[in-house]
Amino acid sequence: MEFLNKLVDISFKKDLQGRPLFYPWGYWGSGFIVEPESKQDQIRNFLKNIYTASFIIPLVFLLASSSDSLLQNLIAASLLILLPLLLWYYFSVKNLTKDFQKTSEKLTFSEVSKKSGQLYSLKSLIFGEVGSLLFVIAGAWLFGRGGEEYVTGLLSIIFFGFAAITYGYMIIVKLRHR
Repeated sequence: MEFLNKLVDISFKKDLQGRPLFYPWGYWGSGFIVEPESKQDQIRNFLKNIYTASFIIPLVFLLASSSDSLLQNLIAASLLILLPLLLWYYFSVKNLTKDFQKTSEKLTFSEVSKKSGQLYSLKSLIFGEVGSLLFVIAGAWLFGRGGEEYVTGLLSIIFFGFAAITYGYMIIVKLRHR
């Protein structure tokens, strides 16, 4: 549960007046001043629910898939549930923040990476980096095979390439703050 709480913390920060700010789209989007502060618990519970669902649903698909095409099934299952989860997230966030004032204060990539890096040990970050790079290699292999698998390979390269960059940055931040 501690991990989930820290994961949710990434979407929040305090402004100079000490008010909680919520960034539903991370550093890509605008933040909202959470007033009254009691709404923060409602947002946190929603985020915990969506994070749990986004982990459990692909896991169920993965466990139900055949082992001969495990990577393809995992990527396909993740893409299959991505749209409904994004729609659920979008409309829920829109409803949760409808009465909130937007803030001009931005959440930076550096702030997110620092908080994210605190979630994991250095060993876990290195494991994530290596795993992401292996998935990039697997995606390149699928892409190189051509045929119907090239799209899956390309998506794997893009997604896990971004993950590898993010893990690498978190490793650097973690090493600097030792």
